[in-house]
Amino acid sequence: MKTSIIIFFSIIILSISLFGANTALADNDELTEFESQQLKILKLSKIIEGHPSTIELKEDLENYKRGLELYQQSYYQQAISELLKVKYSTLNLPLYIKSQFILGDCYRKIGDWDRAIEIYKNLVLDDPILTDYSLFYLADTYHLKGDNHESIATFKEIIEKFPHSLIISEVNYQIAQNYRELNDLTSALIYYENILKDSLDSHLKARILLELSEIYWQEKRYIDSLNCLYEILEKNYRLKRNSEPEELLIRYFYKIKEDSKDIKIPYHIMVKCADILFKYRQYNSAEGLYMEIIKGFPEAKDIAEVYYKRARSLYYKKEYKDAINQCEEIMVKFASSEITIKADYLEANSLRALGERYLAIDKYEKIIEKYPESYYARQSFLRLAESFFQLKEIEKGISTWRELINRYPDSYETMTSLWNLARYYTNNNAFPEALNYYHELSERFPQSSLGDDALYWKGKILENMGLKEEAKIAYEKLVQEYPLSYYSERVIQQRSDISFAWPISIANKDDFINLEEFLKIYDKIEGTGLLSLLKAELFEEINFYRESIAELWRALNYYPGNIYLLFKLSDIYKKNKDYYDSLNYTEIIFSYLRDNYRLEDLPLELWQNLYPIYFEDIINEYALKYEIDPLLVLAMIREESRFNPWNESVAGARGLMQIVFSTGEWIAQKLNLEDFTDEMLFSTEVNINLGCWYINYLKERFSNDPILMISGYNAGPGITSKWLKEYDRSDLDNFVENIPYSETREYIKKVMKSYQMYKRLAKTLSKK
Repeated sequence: MKTSIIIFFSIIILSISLFGANTALADNDELTEFESQQLKILKLSKIIEGHPSTIELKEDLENYKRGLELYQQSYYQQAISELLKVKYSTLNLPLYIKSQFILGDCYRKIGDWDRAIEIYKNLVLDDPILTDYSLFYLADTYHLKGDNHESIATFKEIIEKFPHSLIISEVNYQIAQNYRELNDLTSALIYYENILKDSLDSHLKARILLELSEIYWQEKRYIDSLNCLYEILEKNYRLKRNSEPEELLIRYFYKIKEDSKDIKIPYHIMVKCADILFKYRQYNSAEGLYMEIIKGFPEAKDIAEVYYKRARSLYYKKEYKDAINQCEEIMVKFASSEITIKADYLEANSLRALGERYLAIDKYEKIIEKYPESYYARQSFLRLAESFFQLKEIEKGISTWRELINRYPDSYETMTSLWNLARYYTNNNAFPEALNYYHELSERFPQSSLGDDALYWKGKILENMGLKEEAKIAYEKLVQEYPLSYYSERVIQQRSDISFAWPISIANKDDFINLEEFLKIYDKIEGTGLLSLLKAELFEEINFYRESIAELWRALNYYPGNIYLLFKLSDIYKKNKDYYDSLNYTEIIFSYLRDNYRLEDLPLELWQNLYPIYFEDIINEYALKYEIDPLLVLAMIREESRFNPWNESVAGARGLMQIVFSTGEWIAQKLNLEDFTDEMLFSTEVNINLGCWYINYLKERFSNDPILMISGYNAGPGITSKWLKEYDRSDLDNFVENIPYSETREYIKKVMKSYQMYKRLAKTLSKK
């Protein structure tokens, strides 16, 4: 079985020359000679597996396929029997490597460490392509067996022989874990520090800092523990559950304050804790802590910012007079700066909240005069207009919006003012004036967050004025330029005369462009990128998805933004059940393709990845139980959590369907769910069960009206019922736009659009 590398490569090169002319790699400066040989082996393997030339190769391929299928079905003993039949072959070495990786994992799954170790030892000798991975699994199996010293030695061999391997950071981490189990914390810390210094893997860094925080806490190195958590938050390292370091930092902070009063907690830690409390709307606690910081660190370099944060906390506590006093103190105590401008603006808002609108107006006008180029000047214009409308001084409000538009023509605030003017005239049936502003908004801010809204309402106003052809032009432009807009969907539902061919509504699944043919446009990948891609595909085939993702990331370093690689990455994230990242990468792909292709020329698989169906069995079970549409549940999950079961909002909403504890507890009582805790909201099944029950409750309360059900889910059924009394429901579009909560307005639009897309996809996939 053991063949020297030189003889082995000679056989491979000869085989390539025999099997075809176009399999050899052209000269590429990116590749070392050894990597070039690896690439040739992998390319040859694809040819041979597609057209095995001997009986032995055919038998090996069949045995491998049967073993892989049994492995995927978790029939490990049967898989072992088939995989043991796959023979070592220099002609198709990758097939043998794949079979051995699966075989080793089968032995690991049944706890037969010694046989797994034997498999990996042989692979280290026989595998010139994935040797670092073979060593990794050998070392990891030693670890599972409890042989920490042998595990450490083998992991260190990877560092010595493959210093640039993609798995070096993970190797350092595993060495640290071994040392921790041996109670050699000093050595473990060395390897933790190596990762924090050299690794680009922010997930791993966050994991290590969490572990270090725990270690330091147990050793009573409390400030070091807090600093580890601070670093995660300050550097925005992502974790599975991002609120975990925040919760720990707050818990440890208060523990030190209660039990170790002699320990002085650093300024930056205290500020971060106060910021976290404010973020999660614990305004009383945040304000008190900011005050403590002001007293304890009066000379801190950025103490002015803390003064402002305290004023902001007072504002959110609705203690407006105290907020005003704090703002006044800032302006007296500190030199003119961004902080004093913010304090000026916050004081104006506080006066307005107290009902002192004329004093607030005077303050806003002074901000505009004193800081005309500031963001807060533009915001002051908007608040001025609102104040005038509250005082029933309508002409002054309109004049203020117009002045803002003239002074800051390209600003976000101008876009908002144009929309406000258009909506004011619409609600007052002044259609020519409304039309002018909708037109100006759509022309000046194309592809903006309000561009689609403006085009739709432009068409609707034109219809109301009897200008049907002009309305049709506006609608067609809307559907063409904003294909995934809620308002495009409204047009498609209402108008049968729009000429734009919507792909999913009219096509059978067989009418879509073939995915493989489509991706061929982008698969011109060579050199190191191709080598990593082929390794990624090898790992993908045997369900080693983390390794496949790592190799794809390496390929993307050489071909950044490549659609083929991004599509592969999205697909493998999906196979690895990392649905959040899969959807994110699909949206990146779609954003590019939408600007460069007609939508009807995109493959069906892209649409399916854009509106994916995950947790299907659980959703169908509870949707059937509570008699609701499972596609509406999917649409809500897509927009609520992006299919991330660990998602958590600043309001404390958790899980796939973003349920807050109070609502979850109420539903749990209705369902007789005992011992309910907030942690249970991270359970996929519990969360979907509670969410589906709640949708059914809203369905009964709002007569199965999806708009009202979605509104009730976001804003609450009581508030939605109040809006029903206040606003005319006869015109659905006006009702939605008149909802005073911008978050609820946008939520309705997003969920309804996703709901319609899911229905379209379901209809398309059902067509023969």
